[in-house]
This record gives sequence, C-alpha cells and structure tokens, in this order.
Amino acid sequence: MFSGPLLRYKLAGGRLEPCYLDERYAPLIRDLLLAYESAAGQPYHRLEERLGLFPAFNLQERRLFRGLRKVIEESLCLQYSGKVAPRRIRETVFRLAGENPGLPAEEIFTLAAAALGLGSGEVCDQLYGDLARNRRVEIPSPLPSPGEVVSRYNFRLLQGLLGRCVRLQVSTEGNARAIYQLAKLHGLLLELREASAAPAAPLRLEITGPLALFRSTLRYGRALARFLPACCAGTSYRIQAVLRLKDRQAVLEVTPQDRLLSSHRLPRLFDSRVEKRFFEDFLRLGSPWSILREADLLPAGRTVFIPDFTLRHRERPDRPVHLEIIGFWTRDYLARKRQLLRQLPPVPLILCIDRSLRLDEAPAEPGGSLLGGSPPGDSPLDRFPVIHFTGRVPAEEALKKVVAMTNFS
Repeated sequence: MFSGPLLRYKLAGGRLEPCYLDERYAPLIRDLLLAYESAAGQPYHRLEERLGLFPAFNLQERRLFRGLRKVIEESLCLQYSGKVAPRRIRETVFRLAGENPGLPAEEIFTLAAAALGLGSGEVCDQLYGDLARNRRVEIPSPLPSPGEVVSRYNFRLLQGLLGRCVRLQVSTEGNARAIYQLAKLHGLLLELREASAAPAAPLRLEITGPLALFRSTLRYGRALARFLPACCAGTSYRIQAVLRLKDRQAVLEVTPQDRLLSSHRLPRLFDSRVEKRFFEDFLRLGSPWSILREADLLPAGRTVFIPDFTLRHRERPDRPVHLEIIGFWTRDYLARKRQLLRQLPPVPLILCIDRSLRLDEAPAEPGGSLLGGSPPGDSPLDRFPVIHFTGRVPAEEALKKVVAMTNFS
C-alpha cells in the first residue's frame, strides 16, 4: 500500500476520486522499465543515476514517478554477490589500519586483499557492499508489462487511501463466507448491517477504519489493506469508505467499473459434489428462480449464519429463499446447528439433510426427528421445512417448497 506522500487524488463536493492510471501512461512506464532492465547486474546507485535523468516533474508528477518506482521495485531483488561478507572486509581493513597508523589507504587495502584472498580493487568496491545502494540489481524475467504496472499502481493507491478511512462498507454478491472469514482472520472490527431489500447487494459488512482507532492505526491499516483484495475479487461488489484527509472528510466509492486488478484467488465455488449437483440440477429446471452460492449473511445472535444457497425470483428479487444442505452429521453437530438456527430472525429457509451421512450410532429421538430435542414450537423443524434425501438433493422438490413458501411460481 502507498504511504501518504504517494497518494494522488482529487476532491469535489465531498467525494474523493483517486487519480488512477490508464493506458496514457504506458510510454512513461515503458521508459522506466527499460531503465530498470538496463541496470541489471549493476549497483543500485547506478540505477538511481539513470532514473535521475528523467525530466523534472511537478509535485503531482513526482508522486506519480515515486509510486511507479515503488510498484516496479516490488519485483526487484538487490543482492550482494561478493565472495567475502562486507562486514568481515571492514573488520579486516579497520584492524590493519589500527595496527599500521599512518599507512596510506591503498596499502591497507592491499594488505587486506592478501589476508582475504581478494584483489585490492575488490576490497575497495565491496567494503560497503551490503548497503542497499551498493547491492546489485537482479531483474525478474520477465519484468511486469506496462499494463500490469498500471493495475498494481491503482490497487496500491486504493489500499493507501483506505488506510485513512474512518469506516468502510463492503457490499458484494457471492463469496460471503470467504469475505467474512477473511475479515475475521485479519482481526478487523466489523458488524453485519441490517438486511436491505436491494437484491444487488446481499452482503453488507460495516468495518471500522484505522483512523477511528486511538492506537495501532498503522498495523490495523495494513490488515485492512491485506483484506481488500478479497473484496475486489468478485464480479459484483461495492466499497464505500469515509476518509479523513487532514482537516476534512470525503467519501470514496469503488465498483468493478474501476477495473481494479485483485491478486486474491476466489475459493472453490462448491464445498462438495452434493452442492455442485444440486446447483446444476436446479439450473436445469429452467425456473424463474436464480440460484447464488453463499450470497447472504444472516444475523444469528452474536454471530452470523451463511446459507449454502440463496434463491431469488426474477420478478421479486427482494424476497429471497435460503437453502442449507447438511451433509455429514452427528447428533452433537445437529444440536449445535439447532442452537444457531434458533437465533435466526424469521427468514424463509429450507433445510436439506442427507440421511445416509450420519456418523454416530446414537438412537433417534421419538418421532424420528433429526433436529429434535427442542420444546414443541421451538424446534427448527417447526419453523423451516426439511427435505430428507440420500446422496442427491431433489431439485424439483426444493423448487416446490420454494413456490409454496412464497406463492411465486
């Protein structure tokens, strides 16, 4: 992520527009890449001399130039290639200088070279070879293309700007479980917002920004920057952030139209073959109901429940039906699932339980209820319809229950 001196943006009417790069900057980036390529194998200070030959820039352009350098140099490696460690060379030179006061430096270097098995010129060149400016530049093969540099620059710019946010709202369609768990993994302070009727933003997370904290703001900002790629990895997302910039606040909005390239890999679409089969079987029905994988977060007390599938009618997308598939299970597992389901608000949810994947030998409770054990009227079976299946969830039966629950055919 970029630090403050590298951030480029415009403010207008309380809204912030990042100064993203596009193909117009390709000639400058191409010249920069050639300068880096020509410095391969040479000390880093030689590369800095080449870069210093670029035309003078104004303040905004200097920020751009330094940002491009930072992005390109993420791919570089600075190496010391000498046979003797510089620290040992310095120890030898300083010891010989102390033992031979008044002896010219050239002769001290000659003595040190003989003691270390080096040439006198190598001693002089490698004396401080471990400093960054004296290390040799190693170029990856190949260097990033101008287009890749543009994409990386834009993403680092966004990360740097969000490092100055007070609060952040993330809305995305699909991959709810991965995004939620990654936010928790990075220790972000978040809460699930109240459900909205807007079908295009089923997942809404409100995340506290680093500038809302009193301490560890840099560390928290870096955690937020590491979380950001997961938000931008999908095809449908929206990020709204309130930023604090010096003595004023501004709103930043990010959508797929910004064409930001995320390095985050999306998780597998399905956790099991049963889920994959049901998804494909449901699509083959050709009904007016769309099906989304892990698209919603439902508040359940102090935690959240993420159903496996969310079904939306094309004419009433604001009235979704959720479906949860329970594969391998034990009585204890279903007891924990029951406790979670009891905390859900009134939502249309279908439970699908595979009878053949029970892993314990406990006897069934009276009445054969797989989710039994609750007082009458308090069991999830009293609130949610259940489909018992073996091996394959019957998609047609699921669709019939969806229609019965909503009266949308």
